Amino acid sequence: MEQLGDQVRRAVRHVGGVSSIDPTEALGLIPAPEAIGVPVRPLGIYVSRDAADAELDLRLTAPVSNAMRIISLVGPAKTGKSRTMWEGIARNLPSYTIVALRQALPGQLHPLNELLAAGRTNLGAESSRIVFWIDDAHEHLRAGLHEHNLRALSRRYPGCVLAATFTTGVTDTPLCLPEGFADPVKLSPKLTPDEVTRAQDVFGEMSTEELAVLPQRLSGIHELWKRYTQAEHKQPIGWALVRVAFDWHRLGAGPGIPHSVLAEITRWVLARERPGVAVSDATIAHGLEWATRPVGRYQSLLRPVHIASHETRLVVIDALVERDAARRRVDPTVRKA
Repeated sequence: MEQLGDQVRRAVRHVGGVSSIDPTEALGLIPAPEAIGVPVRPLGIYVSRDAADAELDLRLTAPVSNAMRIISLVGPAKTGKSRTMWEGIARNLPSYTIVALRQALPGQLHPLNELLAAGRTNLGAESSRIVFWIDDAHEHLRAGLHEHNLRALSRRYPGCVLAATFTTGVTDTPLCLPEGFADPVKLSPKLTPDEVTRAQDVFGEMSTEELAVLPQRLSGIHELWKRYTQAEHKQPIGWALVRVAFDWHRLGAGPGIPHSVLAEITRWVLARERPGVAVSDATIAHGLEWATRPVGRYQSLLRPVHIASHETRLVVIDALVERDAARRRVDPTVRKA
């Protein structure tokens, strides 16, 4: 990354060989050992997803041509899309270089446009041996990813691979995918009986019902949801910070809410709905510390991310936004006019 120009570094999170990178650092994947205590490989045990894996293998090993190969994977939140896509790439393209784009911000130049504006850049491999990685691509669609810059990328790096994951349910954008994304591989939210049987060999302490939703189980969604719902009266400021972040995400203003905006809106919400709650810089900071504290071996309700040179933003989990919308009986896919 050091040898790349400033414009490329603003566009790219990481560049490295598929066989040599640590995907937890380079791509932000959450390792399973954090949840299950099985210290095997950087990401822990992978329970193969038969149908999706087979289709990804077929597409990732298709004959190379001058046209860019777009490999997209869609499914509900926390069903293992990023992990499944990464395993497919690692399995089939170990000698390739992976270029992970940064998260996109509405109102800012899209990372892909930043990369294209930098001109032909040496990314450490021939263009036909490069994988461009766009995780949470539904966020990118709202921030400037479209057919024009996809075509420009294909012309600039002929024969490259573009790997993208989309979340369904919390947003309607996958229903209006640009050309090239229109035939995605679909990942089921539940494991098949055969997959559950294989998972039992590793996670024998879990019930069959838990194994059927293994990706969500490993992500700690149930524990995080319990922490959030129990905090409404015990930790009202932390709870309000999380709820505001959920609503920000529903409005399509992400990825993530800027720290200063989150604090300001939360103060307004508490003054309006909880006038008896004492709010100060110190109590907001304490609530934020609670919201960003990992729950046991799992993630936290809010996760701080640093996007290029912009202010720290707090990111939420799509699956929790969906649960909150269902609980409050509000539309989980609200968009700004």
